Amino acid sequence: MLKVTHIFCILFLTCTFSNAQQITAEELVKQIKSASSENIEGFLNQFLDIDTKDDDWVIHALDLAYYFYKKEQYGKSLTLTEASIEISKKNQKATHLSKAYLRKGNIYMQQGENENALTAYYSLLQVAEKEANANYQFFARMNIAVIHRMMRQYKKALEKCTEALQIIDETDYKNKRNHVNLLTILGETYLDMEQLDTALNHIENGLVISEKLNYSHGKVDLLIKKGIISYKKEKYKDALNHLHQAEDILEEDTLTNDFYQKTYTNYFLAASFFKQEKYQQTVDQLLKTIKLLENDSKRDVYILDTYLLLAKSYNKLQNTEQTLFWHDEYLKLNAILEKDKNKVQTKIYEEETQLFKNQIAVLKKEKEESNTIIWYAVACAAIFIIIWIVTLSRSVKKERSNKVVFNKLTSKIESLNTQYHNITNRKSAQKLFDIEDEKVAAILKGIDKLEAANYFLSLDCSLSAMAKKLKTNRSYLSQIIRTHKKKKFNEYINELRITYTINRLQTDTKFCKFSIASIAKEVGYKSDYSFVKHFKERTNVKPSDYIKKILEKTPD
Repeated sequence: MLKVTHIFCILFLTCTFSNAQQITAEELVKQIKSASSENIEGFLNQFLDIDTKDDDWVIHALDLAYYFYKKEQYGKSLTLTEASIEISKKNQKATHLSKAYLRKGNIYMQQGENENALTAYYSLLQVAEKEANANYQFFARMNIAVIHRMMRQYKKALEKCTEALQIIDETDYKNKRNHVNLLTILGETYLDMEQLDTALNHIENGLVISEKLNYSHGKVDLLIKKGIISYKKEKYKDALNHLHQAEDILEEDTLTNDFYQKTYTNYFLAASFFKQEKYQQTVDQLLKTIKLLENDSKRDVYILDTYLLLAKSYNKLQNTEQTLFWHDEYLKLNAILEKDKNKVQTKIYEEETQLFKNQIAVLKKEKEESNTIIWYAVACAAIFIIIWIVTLSRSVKKERSNKVVFNKLTSKIESLNTQYHNITNRKSAQKLFDIEDEKVAAILKGIDKLEAANYFLSLDCSLSAMAKKLKTNRSYLSQIIRTHKKKKFNEYINELRITYTINRLQTDTKFCKFSIASIAKEVGYKSDYSFVKHFKERTNVKPSDYIKKILEKTPD
């Protein structure tokens, strides 16, 4: 009986081993992508241990490398990439080898290992030149330029950008998104070198192409750079205009990895307000970045500048507590960044930093002195109260008489203040929006008509599209909506869409049975993620929970 049992166990193990051997690379990739985090390592090792590593295996390995790269699991991505390079070299597959070297360079760039990234990109360039592959030559040169720029080697960066630009006609990227990306790098490099007019020329060329392609990500980058150039030229109104355009696109479109774009936009909008001595607006703009950091804590030189500018703004507003708090946050982050060998020091406010440190030292000293003064003040107040009590009986009549006069004077001052504030507010409103009343009225009437026609439910509803329908431009329309609707364009559209959704859900049971994705499209959202986000902001509950509550109240 024991022998029979042993035979069955051996047969079972043999079958299991045989089935394991039969699992293909493609099946393992599917298992890895669907596996829980604790099981991924086992499947990944099984994939790497496959005996026959042919071209198909390399394709699957590079696919997995990209999968882990997007999840920021760079260790796993690099392991798969290195294995792909080794097999591609053996099989002499230049296309796979080029793709692997590109992925390797991108991994090292994301980790801040610039020297290793350069080595990978130069390896890519060598293979691409040998195979006369213009597309990969273009990518290699463009990414090498990015690394050199990050390392402040601007001449080398320009050299590689120029080489990439010279061969762009031979690639598939002429007047495409990568052409825009290259012009952006050129603009950024000239901007770093303070050659503002040359930078602006490349940025304008990039904007023309991105506009034709409707390439929002590229357009935002370029508008931010254009705003920075205006800021550096001390044209702060122009800077605000370009940066507000970038801000509108970032709010209107759901862009991936837009944290840094939002951070840069907020920073330079705030810096422009600061230069105009609008310190409260500076603070309000910077606090948008602080809110972003609640969900995505990052250490970056512009976060450092954000903390410093917050401290300076609060100092101008004479808020000592907040000034000292944000200056301490600045010092903490600066200490962390000092340890980073690849840190790029900011030049903005660099000259003022030492002066501001002296101001902070004075503030701290004043705070300490004020604590001492408070104790003296308390003692003096106690003495004064005793003297006041003694003399109170003598001054009661005089006090009453003075009080009547004082009250009359106070009322008069308050009345004058009220009149002054009313006049000031009217002047502010006039300055805020200086447009012909008839034209504004016509546009507002057009907005009401579009609203009545439920235009906001259209998937194509955008600031640009609505401006076109109303025969005006997006900046003009945006200003009118901000002034008369008391909100930004996207806030206005989202409010209409969510209000419509709520009303329809409460009155249309069939609508309640739609999927979330279908409801999102029905009310004008291109993605259910965006719909859920705005619905929850308005109602504090997810749409699925809201619908569930409605259906529970509705009889079958």
